[in-house]
This record gives sequence, C-alpha cells and structure tokens, in this order.
Amino acid sequence: MIVSLYSVRPNALADRTSAWTLLLSSQDWRTPELLGRWEDLLQVCGNLNAMYQSPQWWECLQSPESGQRLSIALLQDRAGPPIGIAPLSVERHALQFHFSGHVLGTIGLQAVFVMGGQPILPPEQKHHDDFFAALAMGFPDCQGIALPAVPVDGFLWRYLHCSPAIQDRFLLHMPEGIEQCHTCALPASFEQYLAKFNAKRRYNLKRQVKILRGHGGGKLELRRIESRDDLPVFLEAIEAVAPPSSNAYELTLNQRKYSWYAEWADRGLLRCYTLKCGDDYVAWLRGYQYRGIYHLELTRYGKRFARFSPGTVLLHLVVEDLIRYKPMKMISFGFGDPTYKHQSSNTSLRYARILLLRRSILNRCLQMSHLSFRQLVNFARMHVLTKKRLA
Repeated sequence: MIVSLYSVRPNALADRTSAWTLLLSSQDWRTPELLGRWEDLLQVCGNLNAMYQSPQWWECLQSPESGQRLSIALLQDRAGPPIGIAPLSVERHALQFHFSGHVLGTIGLQAVFVMGGQPILPPEQKHHDDFFAALAMGFPDCQGIALPAVPVDGFLWRYLHCSPAIQDRFLLHMPEGIEQCHTCALPASFEQYLAKFNAKRRYNLKRQVKILRGHGGGKLELRRIESRDDLPVFLEAIEAVAPPSSNAYELTLNQRKYSWYAEWADRGLLRCYTLKCGDDYVAWLRGYQYRGIYHLELTRYGKRFARFSPGTVLLHLVVEDLIRYKPMKMISFGFGDPTYKHQSSNTSLRYARILLLRRSILNRCLQMSHLSFRQLVNFARMHVLTKKRLA
C-alpha cells in the first residue's frame, strides 16, 4: 500500500513540487531503483547509526515476531529519484521513572520511531518541516515521534530547538537529557592500537590474558559468530554464562531472537564472539558490523570467573580480531559509559534521545511529571555527592 502525504503548511505554495510518500507494504520498497538510491543516500549521510536505517537491517525486521508496524517515508522531488528516506517503526515507547538502576514505574505510549535516530535528508529546514508534518498526519494514533539518537552538534539538533513548525505542533522532551556515546577509532594494525596505551596498561592486558589462559590449562579460544551455522554455539555460550537465576530469561529472549540472528548473519551484519577457557565458556559478546563500524551491543561473563577479568580479556581479543579480520574502522559502544573502559583510546560524543509529543494537555502533564522526577533524582544525586565530599 502506498500513501502520498502532502504536508501543507499555512504558507505553502500551491504548486508544490515535492511530497512525502509512505510505503506501508513490505513489498513496495523492493525495487532495484529504490534500493540503489537508498544505498547512495546512506553513503553520504554520515550517520554513526546508519546501520539501523539500512536496507539490510530493514529486511531483518520484516519478521512477524517483531511486533512492529513498519513503513518507509520517501521524499519525492518532481518525477526524479527520492531525495530523502526515513525507515519508520510504530511501537510502544517506555517512558521510565528510574533511580539508581531501579525502575520505579513506566508509562507506555504509542510512538513512531525514526530508525537510526534521524531521517536521511538534506540539511534544509523546509524538508524537515514537511517530514515531521507528514508523520503527524500519517500516524494519527501515535502520541509522538521518537528520535533515539540525535547528535548534539548536528543540523537536526539545531532544527528541533529552533523550528517554529516543531514548536507549534510538538512538545520536545529529552527523557535522559544529553548522554555520552563512546566510540573507539581502530588503526590499521593491532600494534598501533596497543601503542595508544602506556606500558603499564599494555603489561596488565597481556598479564590478564596469560592468567586466564593458564586457568584453562593453556587453552583460551575466541570464536567469531557470523553465520547461521555458528548460532548453536552462541546460544550454548549464552546458556553456560548466564547465572542460574536468569538462565530461563536469557534463553527465552535469545531463542526468540534466533530467526533475527540468522537474518542478520545472512546479510553480513552479525558479528558476535564467545570466549572459552579450557572446557568452560567464560564470556560472550553480541555486536553488529556495517560499513566499517562495529556496534557493540552487549557483553556478559560468568560471575564465577570474575577474578580472572574475562570481560576485559574478551574485549581485548575482540579488538584484535576487529583489526585483523574484515577490518573495522570504529567501535561504537552506544549510550552511557562502557563497562570495560579503554579511556586513552575512546572518544566521547554527545547524543540525546528525543521524544516529540503532540501538543495536548495530557502530554504536557506527562512531560512535566517526568521532568520533575528527573530533577528530583538529579538533586538527590548531587546531595549524595556533596555528603561524600564533606565526609
């Protein structure tokens, strides 16, 4: 199904030459022309999270198990090829009230997610005004628009804070404020990577690998998981590493994602790792690769091996593999501070998760209650830090 949306502003010209089109069918976009144009736009967009708005990722989300309503927004200019593309997903957005790692409450609302955090668009206000107006018109059942990763120093950030069209139609809410996204640039050789560390850090990393290998009787095996044939090994490692209390949960979650893993593997996106010490799995890592960027999503290690630093060893060996095999140019650790910090090799980028709520009394109350809670949490944190400094 194809729906054309003309997002007319009060001062819009009558002879519009472009319009947004929503492709609501999973078949509408499978044409060589559209796929080729999609890839061309991705090539020049410069988005760190371009993988999540790529045709390959999009194909993997077509599974009925995803529970998502998927569509693609295209900006058509006259009769030529699209000049803008935005993969979209309608799903529940969980607005959490959390403190010190504990979720005290959650409010769920229906939102249309812009995959990759931003539309693939030329940096022009008119195109963006039309895009957000088209989403508001095309998804009347959604309370808002979710932009999960907006770079603070980019055009979209400035546009969202300055556009009269956004201010008239939406309430701009940042549930977690400005957050840090850590990345690590990978050089051409592993030796150059190690050279970023001082002698003490290099010695400690080498020593940790040696100790863990010694615990396994000289056997320490890193295994790369990137094909569907490797997936049974990956699930075996997940089952072995998870603590008894969470085995059922971890297995259910990952078995449910098994078909997705297979799809990601078939399209060259999946790149996970397991670490085996002797006969025991001690750690595993889930990640994805796309156009030279490695997205590290999750790491787990066996708690009974904690004294051997299996997580640190795993990451160290993974970095070496990322440099030597199908070399990656960068690792993205996502939001927050990574568990295993390589401070001297990391670069911190500022991002924000932005939620555009439709202007209404209900949404204004929702926004104010969440803002008040976050301010209270920040005040409590500052109070605790002040007490520690004075103690």
